[in-house]
Amino acid sequence: MAAFIAPIESGLSIPYDEFYDMLGWDPRPIIERAWMEVELVARELLLKAEPEPKGLPFEEVALRVGVPPGIVSAFQELRALRSGAVFSAHFMPTEEDVHRYETLAATVRDELKKHVPQA
Repeated sequence: MAAFIAPIESGLSIPYDEFYDMLGWDPRPIIERAWMEVELVARELLLKAEPEPKGLPFEEVALRVGVPPGIVSAFQELRALRSGAVFSAHFMPTEEDVHRYETLAATVRDELKKHVPQA
């Protein structure tokens, strides 16, 4: 079933995929790729910081290894936005929103890399 955007002036609705096809770009894969880059580093940090998993949330482990609280908050924000991008039919970001997401994701990814314990 296609997700629909708000009705346009003619009273019709355009399926989400068709709308972004008309624009020539789709923000969801861009956001998904940026999130996957962050998640990969977060998983590496978690695995190296907790070689014997204790079931602790990522945020707790990240703070314990010195990741600044602001970066942990940004990680949570990115995760929530990614979920919206993937699962919400009403998620309609602009190109500027996507650029901000990519920039924040790169910042979080780079900061997390600094805190991955070295073997």
